[in-house]
Amino acid sequence: EGFILGGDKKIPGEHLLAIAADNLSESAYLKSAKFIMRQAIDHLLGGREIKARSLYGPA
Repeated sequence: EGFILGGDKKIPGEHLLAIAADNLSESAYLKSAKFIMRQAIDHLLGGREIKARSLYGPA
C-alpha cells in the first residue's frame, strides 16, 4: 500500500528518497530514518516493550 504516517508526524519525500539511496549525510535524514525504524519495530512488537535495557542495569 505504501508509506502512510498518521497524526502530525510527517516525513518529507526528500527524506524518504535520501534514506532509500542510503544517504544519511544530513542529520534530518538520520532523524527521519531513526523515527521510521522505531515505528516499524513498535509495529512488529505489537506495542510490547523491549526489556533489553533493564537486563543491563541503569545507564
